[in-house]
Amino acid sequence: MNLNDERINQTLEALHSRARKQELRLVWENLSQWPNVLMGRGVRWNDRSGEKLQNKFICVDPQQGQLLYMLARCARAQTILEFGTSFGVSTIYLAAAVRDNGGGKVYGTEFEPTKAKEAKKHLEQAGLSEFVEIIEGDARQTLKNFEAPIDFALIDGFPPYNLEILRLVQNRIREGGIVLSDDIGLFKEDLASYVAYMSEPSNGFRSAKLELNGGTLLSVKTAA
Repeated sequence: MNLNDERINQTLEALHSRARKQELRLVWENLSQWPNVLMGRGVRWNDRSGEKLQNKFICVDPQQGQLLYMLARCARAQTILEFGTSFGVSTIYLAAAVRDNGGGKVYGTEFEPTKAKEAKKHLEQAGLSEFVEIIEGDARQTLKNFEAPIDFALIDGFPPYNLEILRLVQNRIREGGIVLSDDIGLFKEDLASYVAYMSEPSNGFRSAKLELNGGTLLSVKTAA
């Protein structure tokens, strides 16, 4: 987890520790869905899912965070869009990459006001606030007029909305830009249409599935 910055590392260590402590409770609260997980069918998002996760991290693990950082550095990303900021763990990795790329901005969307407030606090603790703008509200509305050219996008909010959000900003993603989506194995049915769209080259992307925690889809924009 070493990003050569003590403030960032200390903040991430504390947040990952809090996230790990929530994992057992999450398993218990969703016990009825685990047979589907074990049989490879994943879990389904429902009307109560968002409510259950209001105070939960559901964040990238350190390995995924390092991948975010390295990919954003390789892409020399200066403008990053994140759908689903939550408590700001992934945002910290992305903002660190933007800083180390020479500057820019991470635009993070978050529906829950409490999470947005906490994310801002965590970014301040990490010393990265100047590189992030949190956009509060329903991303399906707040991103309608998003105009900045996107070098890197993390699509990791409510699973049923992934494809809608992607298509909303697709024309803003530059050719060669990277799109990363998490939990494609965990929310297999909810993300099936998204994975199918991103896996069809005629839609302007090349994609590969990575066997990381929950399943990850890595995509590259091939056509402007």
